[in-house]
Amino acid sequence: MLVQFTVKNFLSFKEESSLNLLATADAKHPLHLMPNKKKKSILRTAAVYGANGSGKSNLVKAITFAKSLIVDGTRPDQRIPVTPFKLNEESRKSPSRFEFVINYQDTIYTYGFVVNESEVKEEWLFAIRNVREVRLFERITRSNGKAKVEFGPSLAGKKAKKHQFLSFIAEGTRPNELFLHELYQKNVKDVLPLINWFR
Repeated sequence: MLVQFTVKNFLSFKEESSLNLLATADAKHPLHLMPNKKKKSILRTAAVYGANGSGKSNLVKAITFAKSLIVDGTRPDQRIPVTPFKLNEESRKSPSRFEFVINYQDTIYTYGFVVNESEVKEEWLFAIRNVREVRLFERITRSNGKAKVEFGPSLAGKKAKKHQFLSFIAEGTRPNELFLHELYQKNVKDVLPLINWFR
């Protein structure tokens, strides 16, 4: 279940904007809430409304773009089809940011990425399974174009063999490809629940 989606510098969203489905403390409509073991309840449904041209369709396009990049990936020489906010010179040259917070199979995932048309600048995946948040991975592309991927113990485990396998995948991930998609392609089981949610 989607808990929150955040987008920045994409289509009409210049500044960071979020769709948040966490419930408030108001207890008037308990049937509108999904029970949640992680303390905060989540709304069963949400409505997005506003005037024409206020960004409703662009919110859906942002979610669709991010989902497509995660599930379908890109081809080797393909540009990332991202469309930054065009009415500002600085925004046109800046990358776009997307982040999902998802509650799925008793795990809360926080997954996001920052991209321009040629490369993934940043990417991260964290999870809360019991109480503590753990890092699965973080990826940062340095100014020289080299990407550095760091794995958390919950993804890499304690065996050197798995860490080597993940390092091999990271080394083979193209600049225009999400590491999450590459993990999925290489059948890393730890990310399959998240990919299944997006699918």
